Amino acid sequence: MPLSTLPPPSSLRDCIVNGKIDVNRWFALRRKRRYANSHAILQSIIDRHRRRSTEPVEEVLIKRQHYRSVKKYKILVRDSANGGTREIKPTDTLWYLLYIETSPRNRRLLKLFRQRFRLPHHSFLELANEISQHKLFARWSSGDCTGVASSNIKLLLLGAMRYLGRGFTFDDIEECTAISREVNRVFFHTFLEYGSTVLYKKHVTEPASTTDPSEWEQLFKTAGFTGCIGSSDGTHVGMLNCHSWATINHKGPKLNIPSRTYNTTVTHTRQILGTTFGHPCTWNDKTVVLYDEFLKAVNDGTLFQDCEFILFEYDSSGNVIEVCYKGVWFMVDNGYLSWSNLVPPLKDGLTYQQIRFSEWLESMRKDIECTFGILKGRFAVLRYGIRLQSIEKCDQLYVTCCALHNRLLFIDGLDKGWKDGVESNWEREYRDEGEIPFAVQRLNRLHNNDNVQSQDDNDDNTVETIDFHKYEVNGKRIVSKMPLSIFQNRLIENFDIRFRRNDIQWPKRINRPSSIV
Repeated sequence: MPLSTLPPPSSLRDCIVNGKIDVNRWFALRRKRRYANSHAILQSIIDRHRRRSTEPVEEVLIKRQHYRSVKKYKILVRDSANGGTREIKPTDTLWYLLYIETSPRNRRLLKLFRQRFRLPHHSFLELANEISQHKLFARWSSGDCTGVASSNIKLLLLGAMRYLGRGFTFDDIEECTAISREVNRVFFHTFLEYGSTVLYKKHVTEPASTTDPSEWEQLFKTAGFTGCIGSSDGTHVGMLNCHSWATINHKGPKLNIPSRTYNTTVTHTRQILGTTFGHPCTWNDKTVVLYDEFLKAVNDGTLFQDCEFILFEYDSSGNVIEVCYKGVWFMVDNGYLSWSNLVPPLKDGLTYQQIRFSEWLESMRKDIECTFGILKGRFAVLRYGIRLQSIEKCDQLYVTCCALHNRLLFIDGLDKGWKDGVESNWEREYRDEGEIPFAVQRLNRLHNNDNVQSQDDNDDNTVETIDFHKYEVNGKRIVSKMPLSIFQNRLIENFDIRFRRNDIQWPKRINRPSSIV
């Protein structure tokens, strides 16, 4: 009998054809039995539901299905013309009428615009034009397939800046722009991606890599720290909607809420040179700095390796000589790794030279603390906590704020216009004993005490006992090759020589813009 005329197999015997097992019929029998078993299981489940519920099983299954609503809920307002109701449009909102349809016309309105949205109006228009031409915002640059125009990209940008500057919620932005909070949320996340890549590269990465470091080094050189171009430290930013699985790693001692830590490097003019993309706040500075690409590039000698500076030193005869160094260094606290490019103050300085150097370094290192204060004062979302759940978006938000900070710094011209400032003398007479720094009070009490050492008492790191040839290339000492303790002593000696020459001044700004709008 041909195989096509045989009935479907119902047992293993039916799979035997001409004394052999037909593989195709055996697979058909297997599929039939598997279907019968699954059908029996499903029928038992239906019977169980029928016994437990008086409602039909079909209705119970239908009720458990949830579908996302795509219905548009319109915001209705009273129409003054006919007394009826109509849908409010974004063109009817106050933001559109004040800032988009008509630009601010006087100085007062321009100042209010900057206070409210953290950007000058002309910079806002430039930024809106930039993002409208970028492919990330293509969905808001044209209408949909039905011909409906997309939401106004300038209104969406105003909402994003208000979110960053004053900590608005997306519901607050919907109330101000008549654009749904979901659209504002999607635009804001896209803006963070744009800000952490395009804006960060334009205002942070490129200026840090193309600007001559001697411009930043000149201010520190005035204060006695030749070769230094900036200071670095970490800050914590709270997360209000942190995932439960990440709470343990992000709950540190500084804040009562989960937070992320960011290691940032700035110049004396508060220009941000680089920052990390966030880590759990339980990580210390020694661990976070290993992920700082900017500081690692300087330490590896791949960035600023051609920069040269001169330090004064004493030779074996006690004469002052000039020694050339290659590289740069940064001011940090004592929580960082012992890299020669990261110089902290001395924790146990006993000599005049060491304490004087450490006190000045701690004062100059306040640049990074001031920058953190400016960032959190300008962008309230950093001060009060980020409400985004995604850790990646939290990191993008901080990086975007850094890029906008540099953008404003360049617009206002605050990165320029510094010169030699007020002279500082740590050994002057104080009328009020309370005004004397603690370290200087300790020196005054021990001025005639043998416990106060002089620089000559420390012979471990003197010039004649150290072989500097292994740190030199073509007669110039490489900072990244030197141990921190040796390089730090050379900086202390240079600072002491310049201090005795009265060649140290505190940098100050001389041409602060009188009008910033």
